[in-house]
Amino acid sequence: MIKAVVAGLDRVPALALEEVGKRLDVKIKAVNVYVPPNYFVQATDFGSAYICARLNTHAAMKEASHGNFFVGLQSMLRRRNGGWEHLIGIMIVSRHKALLCGTWTEPVGVPLVLVDELRSRGLTTNDLERVLADKYSQDAVDPYCRLSGGKSRQKMIVEALLRISDRRWLASR
Repeated sequence: MIKAVVAGLDRVPALALEEVGKRLDVKIKAVNVYVPPNYFVQATDFGSAYICARLNTHAAMKEASHGNFFVGLQSMLRRRNGGWEHLIGIMIVSRHKALLCGTWTEPVGVPLVLVDELRSRGLTTNDLERVLADKYSQDAVDPYCRLSGGKSRQKMIVEALLRISDRRWLASR
């Protein structure tokens, strides 16, 4: 069994990892650990998103060094073709701090009204997921589905992980 440690208390990425394991016939047990927020809660470029995802993996290592690999995610909002898109960066690092792989979810269009709301709240203290949850109800199972045409965040993360061609990150270390 491979033990994955996921930065943050959001269970969606952990459930996505376990689903990927089932699909690939690899037993993955994913646990979440609290990590203090880094500087960019909502990144707006690939560089800061990459750095924050990596910082999240290292923070997870400090909290639970017993994993086989560590996963950090970072939400990114970017301007593209006159509109806005949202992606989630996923970084997987070994217990020896070596980068095993990184990937991104498919981009999802974001209405300008949501971007304006996020900006008014501040990019260092809020992210798109929080704005969506507040706008469409905290009780919504996955308010992100509203942007992606019904595709859940979990499904988008699973698809991103399955697109990784090099599967050595799934080998028990």
